[in-house]
Amino acid sequence: MHSFLFVGHHKSQPTQDYSRTSNISSRDDFIKRTEQERQKRELNRKQLYAAIKIQTFYRRILAQKRLTQLSRERISKLLIQFQSTSFDEENLIHLANLIEFGFKPNIDAQLMMSLIESCWKHRQAIIGKLANGNSSLKIAIAKLLKFTVRCLSYFENIQLPTRFI
Repeated sequence: MHSFLFVGHHKSQPTQDYSRTSNISSRDDFIKRTEQERQKRELNRKQLYAAIKIQTFYRRILAQKRLTQLSRERISKLLIQFQSTSFDEENLIHLANLIEFGFKPNIDAQLMMSLIESCWKHRQAIIGKLANGNSSLKIAIAKLLKFTVRCLSYFENIQLPTRFI
């Protein structure tokens, strides 16, 4: 008998052949053997599902690491653009959204300090945009403040620019 699972896998159940019972000395031995075979199939199925779960977890971790690496590279490029050019609110909003991927306060404290320094450099333009009621910029600034607060204890190890002191 065959049945189909909804996930696309074909599950086959071995047919029970009771015609061989005449060769078996007792009915109890036959029942015991079929029960052992069933338990063996069940164990194999559980091991297969466990292996699939482990592989899925491992692939997810690898994908997370790759996304974090890509977002860090993109953040570095955007930060350089943000520091070198005039104020562009789209860059700041994009930076705020990218920082959420794999943010670690102990690692990203230097990054946040550079971002704060750049925001300080463009503070007049930022204040002007916020005064106009730009909601997406408000959300981006709120995200950056949230991540900055998480990094506060790690700022002690970073050389502060003299204008912040």
